[in-house]
Amino acid sequence: MKRNATAAIATLVRWREFEESRASDVYRQRAVEAEKRRGMLDQAETSVDDVRRYRLDLLQAPRLDMARLHVASGVEAIARLKADECETELKTARERQEAARAIHVAARAQTRVAESRRARVSACESERIEKTLFDWMADLRVSGRSKT
Repeated sequence: MKRNATAAIATLVRWREFEESRASDVYRQRAVEAEKRRGMLDQAETSVDDVRRYRLDLLQAPRLDMARLHVASGVEAIARLKADECETELKTARERQEAARAIHVAARAQTRVAESRRARVSACESERIEKTLFDWMADLRVSGRSKT
């Protein structure tokens, strides 16, 4: 192969490695984002559980305070809405993480293909050079015999 083709393949490999690196960074960012959303959901669900426990304590109290019970029910409804919102955000974050993972896997596969191509071309180039040297040595030997 020509030197330009080998250099072009090397450039392609570097480009593919760059794309893979970028895809890997995006995937890591999406994973961190999903983990953050998971933490937010856990906090929201803990809040809902706390409000439910408080409301249960109110219901089990010797005297039923309807005003507090009404407020606790309202706070529980708001906390549940927040938890539902966090759950939706987590689902979205996981979908984005999965999409980023798919892009990263594709970029890694493209990099491996380019590296394989570079190794194959390099091996062919080495074989060609070796064959050329062998032929050149054989020609020298033959020309040395014909002169004697």
